[in-house]
Amino acid sequence: MQALILAAGYATRLYPLTENTPKPLLKVGHKAIIEHILDQLEKVAGITQANVVTNDKFHLAFANWAKTIKSSLKIRIINDNTKNNEKSEKHENENKKDKKVKKDK
Repeated sequence: MQALILAAGYATRLYPLTENTPKPLLKVGHKAIIEHILDQLEKVAGITQANVVTNDKFHLAFANWAKTIKSSLKIRIINDNTKNNEKSEKHENENKKDKKVKKDK
């Protein structure tokens, strides 16, 4: 079984702490927030892998972190390829089309 950790946010409300460091990699006590989560996941029978979804801005930070973490779980870092917190132009256009179709009905 695999776990999915959603870590693709930009945590802008925590600036300046998260301007260059993703919130899950901030230290709480002696280890990163995400490591506290992994500790709990390791206790769940059957979980063998943790998939961490992040954004393009912080992908490298997570990739470097994953190389150093000691966990019984396989850690996979997935880049969602977003560059910022803004919705894509394509997404906005699709939403506008959907709203127009609903109004026309």
